[in-house]
Amino acid sequence: MPEPLDMLIARLDTLLDDLTRAEAENGPAIAAVAPAHRAER
Repeated sequence: MPEPLDMLIARLDTLLDDLTRAEAENGPAIAAVAPAHRAER
């Protein structure tokens, strides 16, 4: 049975991959919205 720490590290690695992929796919949309959002403040 894997150690709990190993399982946690594997899960974090998966989440980081998901985050990196989402950032790559949505980066242009986020960049387009961010300046408008800042201007409202």
